[in-house]
This record gives sequence, structure tokens and C-alpha cells, in this order.
Amino acid sequence: MNCAYLAFTAKGLALAQQLAQTCPGSVSRCGLGGVTLAGWTAQQFAAADALVFVGAAGIAVRAIAPHCQSKATDPAVVVLDECGRFAIPLLSGHLGGANDLARRLAKACGAVPVITTATDANGYYWLASDKRNGLAFVIQPSGYEVPTDKAIPQFWHPCTGSASTVERIDFQLQPVSNDDFTLLVATDMHLANRNTPKDYTQFADGFVKELTDTYNNTSSKVYCLNLGDFAWDQYWYVNKWAIPECKKAVESFNFPFWSVMGNHDNDPYGTSDFAAETPYREELGPVYYSMNIGKVHFLMLDNTVYLNNGGGPGVIGDRSYKKYFTQQQLDWIREDLKYVDKSTPIVVGFHCPVYTYGWNGTSLTTNISMDSSAAVSDLLGCFDGYASVNVVTGHTHVNRNMQSPAFANVYEHNVAAVCGTWWWTQQFGKNNVCTDGSPAGYKVFTVSGTDLKWQFKATGLPAERQFMTYDMNSVKEYWATNTVVQKAIELGKDFAGRGNDYSGVGENEVFVNVWSHEPGKWNISVTENGKSLDVRQVWRRDPLHTISYDAPRCVANGGEMTFPSGYTPHMFAAMASSASSTLEIRVTDRFGNTYTETMKRPKTFSTDLNE
Repeated sequence: MNCAYLAFTAKGLALAQQLAQTCPGSVSRCGLGGVTLAGWTAQQFAAADALVFVGAAGIAVRAIAPHCQSKATDPAVVVLDECGRFAIPLLSGHLGGANDLARRLAKACGAVPVITTATDANGYYWLASDKRNGLAFVIQPSGYEVPTDKAIPQFWHPCTGSASTVERIDFQLQPVSNDDFTLLVATDMHLANRNTPKDYTQFADGFVKELTDTYNNTSSKVYCLNLGDFAWDQYWYVNKWAIPECKKAVESFNFPFWSVMGNHDNDPYGTSDFAAETPYREELGPVYYSMNIGKVHFLMLDNTVYLNNGGGPGVIGDRSYKKYFTQQQLDWIREDLKYVDKSTPIVVGFHCPVYTYGWNGTSLTTNISMDSSAAVSDLLGCFDGYASVNVVTGHTHVNRNMQSPAFANVYEHNVAAVCGTWWWTQQFGKNNVCTDGSPAGYKVFTVSGTDLKWQFKATGLPAERQFMTYDMNSVKEYWATNTVVQKAIELGKDFAGRGNDYSGVGENEVFVNVWSHEPGKWNISVTENGKSLDVRQVWRRDPLHTISYDAPRCVANGGEMTFPSGYTPHMFAAMASSASSTLEIRVTDRFGNTYTETMKRPKTFSTDLNE
């Protein structure tokens, strides 16, 4: 801040010179060197960021009165008595920074800052804005909650006036004890009024019912993060199902439902990223924001930049998008973090993942999933020095847990989809599974102060179910004899080459798909007749998804298939000594929780997750 000091007396001049050591600026004395009160005031009012008068407040008021125009343009004006007892902001208290300057000057000389603006006295804040987004939001502070309206947090309000119009917007904050809470992280609901049975029916009967039954009446605090693709842009208009309809699907929740945008939450008629976001902002608020829950700071961000080539009024574009954070958003993140202590746990939520897994022939590799390594560094570099940063993402419809190879304080949870494989597998396989074999589900974080623990929860299954086992003798037999599988192989097309899916699987081999496995943090053991078997990680498609979805979908579509099984980054194999031995399978997560199964073989292959 460029300050200009004017003293009226010799004593005041000494004080002004002292203050200029703390808040640098030019120092003048009225009447010396040709300096006049009127001339100095006119010159500095136009040139300086702040005018500091050391002397009588009345003289200062009369001097600045002819020059005052607007709080949006006037400089800060502060007056101190020559004894340095009081520092009084006269003009531009908040917007111009006079209140903060008065506090700094008062601290430098031991004065009392006399703050009289309505902002400080009554909690009102005046902010200059071009109102580009058409809304204002509050950052929920620790120990408070904003109210909810049918589960949607009311932390934002629309701005209806022009940029030149001052609007009063009030936010309610309710005190709450929430240092300990449960956090439900869910993503990719893809509600679109489609499928058999309808997606919204499956959603209501599964996810919504489970959460309302489990958490609606609990005495502990519960919050839900929706990581995007709440809707499905392609079907907004043809099926008359968009963001308002999605909101109605969760209005029975008795806990806050915080959201971020996914690529499918954009208006497919939008001609730009900003325009395509407009319906989301109108219904769910800003596309990036922050809040505090207990002792944890949350950043909810947007890393999908919607291109939608060819889109326009009444015309759906190609719905294409990029995956990165805009410079405007990055600047905002850095500004937000200035007010967050480095020891505070950070949870960062957005849609498209940072990383993905590959396979080098023997082990997993961690690869960039966003548009570039620069896009990753731009974001994660913002968190330098913070002790713990948990990134939660969606988009892929699979479970992946990844330690950042470049940022030791960052851990990513890429969470499987609530909709599984876009709600298709219920129709074909009477189950709801993702392309990696994970059941449709969500992640549950248990937070106690600054301590965070987590566990994947498959919808409709007990929390103790964390893996699926396959007797590959049975799988291979089913694969070779099932008429639907054989028909798919015969059709070829999208299923071409899939007949060899299990050609390399050994006799008496078993697979264990550990849905939310964390490399280096979990332990998997398989024991046969008291003898430990060698367990190795393999790069394979999940048999359940392949058999219950890939093959029948391919047959139903005349050889064409969408959303096929991918190679699973959490599949493990062990070789038994016989086809009929009983195996003890033991899986232990990073927090010491142990999950077991006694696998009696031969184990018949079934598409029923409950068997």
C-alpha cells in the first residue's frame, strides 16, 4: 500500500516518521517546504493508496470532503492524534483498507484502533464484484453449519442486481459440535430417467435407502460429498431429467449433501464452459468453494473444462471437455489456503482423477490422468507444506488408491461409482458392479478431530465385505460352456479376442479382487491346509463383470458393447495344490481391520454378489 503522511505539528511529524517505518510512504509537514493542506490533499487523494493525517480529525475531515466520490474508488484515510493514542479510519474502511491500516498503525505506536464501520460492528461485509457468477457464498467456519434445504447446504445466494448495484445478502450460521463426524464420499450417480429398471429407481432402492436407514437418525454428525456426474448431460432434454430432478432424488437425506460438478453436469446446449455451468450454479451453487467441517478444511473444485463443440440453443454438442484447473481457480485456491494452518488436514474434492494405474508387466505404475503433468503440479503445488492432503475423485467408476509420486503429502482416493456401470448390470446380471469388479458403492471416512480413517462401503453389502473370490477352475468352465458367452465370442466385433481372457490362468488358481486395496498399505494372505500360498498381483479383467455384463450386453447389441471390463489394479492370484481344498483368505487394511473368507472349493461361479 502506497501511504502518504501529513503532520500538522513537530510532534506529529516525529510520529509520522515513526509510522512510516512500519507502513512505508512519503512524510510531509503542513506549512513546511511549500506544503499546504489543500494542495497536499488534492495531490495525494489522486496518487496515493492511503492518506494518513497526524493531528486533529476535524482538519482532516474538512480537507478530504471536496474529494470524496465513492467507496469503490476513494483511497483509505486514517487520522491519528499527535500523541499516538488513537488511530481512526475516516474513509474506505473495508474496500480501501483503512480499517486494516488503522490496526497496523495502532500496533506500531501503541494506539487504540477506533473502528466504527457497520461491517465490523454488525458483521456486514462490502465486496466489490462484477457479479460474473451471479452468486455469493460464505466459507463455512469451524464449529458452525449453514442450514440445509432438502439436504442442499444453503451457503450461497444469487445476486440479482447489476455490478453497480449494492445488494445485501445474509447468511445464517448455526453453532454445532462437529469435531467428530462421518463423511460419506459418493460419485457418479448418473441419473437420467433411463434403463431397465430405471436408474432413479435403482438409486432410490439402493443408495438412498441405505443412507437414509443408516444415517438419517444417527446422533453423530454426518456429511456427504457428491463428486460429480450427478446428472447425465446427454439425456437432459430428451428425457427431461437434469439437475433439478437429481436434487429431488436426495431430498430425503437429513444431512448436508455438498456437491462438485462433473463433466456430465454441464448443459449440453452450452456454447462455453461458463455458459454450460449456469444451470449447475443456479441449482447447487458455485463450481468451486471451500468450507470447514470440524478441524478439517475442505476444498471443492472443478477440473472439467467443457468444450462442447457444436453446441448451441436447442443443439447438443459433442460434450467434449478438458481436465485441468483454470488459472483463476488456482489463484483462488492459493488465496483460500493463506488462512489455513499448515497442520490442518485438507480434503480436496473434484471429479476427474489426478492419477491412474498402468502395468509394466510385473507391477503397477502410477500415471498422470489429467491433461498434463503441469496441470497436476499446478494444483498439488498449492499444498506445499501441508501435513496431510487427501484428494477424493470420481469419474472412472472404479476403485483406485494412489500415493502421489511427486508430492509426499498427497494421497488420492479415486472412488467407485454409485451407478456401477451406468446402471446397466442390474438389467443383464442382476447385480450392480463397476468395470473393475468393485460393487457400486461409496467411501466412508470416520473423522475424529484431525484423525481420518476410511473404508469402502459396497451398497447393499455389509461393511465387512471388502473383496470377491473366484475359483478359476469354475470360472473357466463357465466361460467355456455358457451359451451367452459363447454367442458373444462367436459374434466377435467388440468381443473379438475375448475368448482368450482366461487362457493363461493355471489349473487350481484362485483370484481375489480386493476392491479398495491400497498398495503398500494392505496385506493379503491365502492359506491352504495351514500352509501359506504365494500371493501375487495380476493384471486381469474381473470375472463377475465380464460374465454378467460384457457377454450379455454384447449379445443383446449384436456384437457391440459399451463400458467393457477394464484391467483391475487390485486383483491377486494364488495357486492351490488341488481343486477341492479349502482356502483361508485373510485381508488386512491399513488401519488394522481384518476381513476373512473360508473358501470351500470347488466354488461354483455365480453372478450374485451375495453368494
